Amino acid sequence: MQTGEVSMFIQSDVNALYSEYFNHKQPQIPLFKYIKNIDYDIFIGIPYDTSLKKMVKTQLVKTDSSNVFFESNSNYFFKRYRKDGFYISEYATVFKNNTIIYVASMTKKKVVSDSLFNKLEIAKRIKLLSN
Repeated sequence: MQTGEVSMFIQSDVNALYSEYFNHKQPQIPLFKYIKNIDYDIFIGIPYDTSLKKMVKTQLVKTDSSNVFFESNSNYFFKRYRKDGFYISEYATVFKNNTIIYVASMTKKKVVSDSLFNKLEIAKRIKLLSN
């Protein structure tokens, strides 16, 4: 974790926020870890009974946001958009053992989103987790 980040207990209001923005359709991505910073929230999920291909398909049909940027290949997807005043990034990747990890972030500050939650920075953080 980075300076200023705190791993928080997942309370019902956090679960509700996560479900509203990130886990309200198939495939299911249960919330595994919640990290709070004064400027942003990070949600880490472990997708259940799915594949990256299915996750990408679901991402492509979501249309309830603006300024969407989407990129994917066989190993990851990255999506960035604005919704309800939040700058949101979603990233999922497949590890060598076929485990998928999903990371979503939300912030009200564009500079935070641009610097911490671009594809490269999220991928670096996940790589550190997998080592």
